[in-house]
This record gives sequence, C-alpha cells and structure tokens, in this order.
Amino acid sequence: GARWASWDADRKFRKVLELVSDAHEFAEVPVRHNEDQLNVDLSELLPWNPYSVPTWLPDSPHGKAFLLIQAYCKRVPAPIKDYATDTKSVLDQAAR
Repeated sequence: GARWASWDADRKFRKVLELVSDAHEFAEVPVRHNEDQLNVDLSELLPWNPYSVPTWLPDSPHGKAFLLIQAYCKRVPAPIKDYATDTKSVLDQAAR
C-alpha cells in the first residue's frame, strides 16, 4: 500500500543521495580539525547515517557531503558557521 510506496521512495532517495555524495566533485569537501566529531553528532540528528557506507568514516569528505545535503533537505541547522559555507559549496557542486 501507501506505506510500502513511501518506504520504497525513501530508500531510492537515500541511494541517489549516496551516489551523488560519492561523486568526484565532493572529494575535496573540507573536513577540518575536530569536524569528524561534529559529523558524528550531526549524523545523530538525521534519518540516514552515512557511516553505513563502508568507505565513509567520520573524516570522509563524501560522508560530510551526504550529511550536509541531508541536513539542508531536513532543515537541520548547521552546527558551526563553516558548515553553512560548506553546505552552499556542496549544493553548488551537486547541481553540476
């Protein structure tokens, strides 16, 4: 029924978001000193944990891109000002 369709659409959106976040364009997303812990904290506020992708660790630029796009879509505020700047950069890159 409708619940299954919603779950399937949600699963497909997550997969698309993973594929986008894993793109070459995001290999240079900055992960600054101690941001690995901020990434873990942010992941706990969001529905999809990027660390279920085996190659994404808390210091992964691709995992951070996944978090930033997801946080933007879910309207979760950036934990620090640098994340707001990084989100704009990631969204600009995602459009390409």
